[in-house]
Amino acid sequence: MSLRFRLATAEDDAALRRAFAATPMAGGVRLAFEREPSFFDALRVQGDAVQVIVCEDTATREIAGIGTRCLARTFVNGTAQHAGYLSDLRILPRWRKGTVLARGWKFLRELDADDATALYHTAIFAGNADAKAALSQARAGVPQYHPLGAFVTAGVHPSRAKICVPSPLRITRGTPAALPRIVEFLNAHNASRQFAPVHRPEDFAVGGRWRDFQTEDFFLVQEGSHILGTAGVWNQSGFKQTRVLGYAGRWRLLYHLSRLSHRVLPIPRLPTPGTLFQFGYASFLAVPSAHPEVFRLLMQALREEASKRGWMHLLLSLHELDPLYPLLKETPHTPFHGELFWLNPRGMGTAPSSAQVPHIEASLL
Repeated sequence: MSLRFRLATAEDDAALRRAFAATPMAGGVRLAFEREPSFFDALRVQGDAVQVIVCEDTATREIAGIGTRCLARTFVNGTAQHAGYLSDLRILPRWRKGTVLARGWKFLRELDADDATALYHTAIFAGNADAKAALSQARAGVPQYHPLGAFVTAGVHPSRAKICVPSPLRITRGTPAALPRIVEFLNAHNASRQFAPVHRPEDFAVGGRWRDFQTEDFFLVQEGSHILGTAGVWNQSGFKQTRVLGYAGRWRLLYHLSRLSHRVLPIPRLPTPGTLFQFGYASFLAVPSAHPEVFRLLMQALREEASKRGWMHLLLSLHELDPLYPLLKETPHTPFHGELFWLNPRGMGTAPSSAQVPHIEASLL
């Protein structure tokens, strides 16, 4: 059996989608991540340049492993620059005890010779024990993964409660006319966060990076004409889906409880195994730490919108050191934990400063 590594092309799209769906994430909730109708189109949101690495059996052309290298303009140490994001690592079961990971890193180093970036980051969810063990321990051919702290992806529960906005604040929806001010506000906030995206107005246009996100999906808290905070609701189901395959441990009990009591208790009904998880993302959150009431108002607005759209959850990610993290505990949610890592395969460039809190977009994980 001989394996080879190469960059995937559009001809691999169907095989990539099959392999992706066939490698679910284990844990209390067993999830399969699907990318219908196109694997490559779904990756457009990840950045300016995305490379999909494929490991295949040379005899059968069967895919043994997948990984993606994404390059995007982000803020690192307060400066806008290209940084890399490594994601979608999948090794199919029959090849997991071999040398696929180490050989994959050798191929990635060849790609990294383009000098497009010297700094990468990646995220590993707590339920993905195999990935954490494989990547966070020193192994031949695998660069050192430096811990960047823990984060939570909160499955925020929708709410039908009406919002009471104290004067002189007001909540408005985004408009095309307001987009330049929104982008300016987002970038001013993101400059203080590690790996936060650098936004451009054209990213929000039809055909732009933020696919299927409409300007009207923004919620703004304003005082007069001054923006105090932003957040948006993003429906990515047109290109990215999550299927629940089953529950284990306490999650199995929670599933049965949710089926029996969701009508009388403030908990969402968990999806039936085999069905798609109906949810949206809370994206483009920007709230200065001096305005906790703004975060509370935005969460209320987003929860109400999630209820109107019929979603079971609204996913929001925050780093454990984010000033908003303690406030999240006030909002009913189901937590999913993970860890961030940064790496510098060539030992060049500057390490991310610990003085700035990492930014996590749940919609890009």
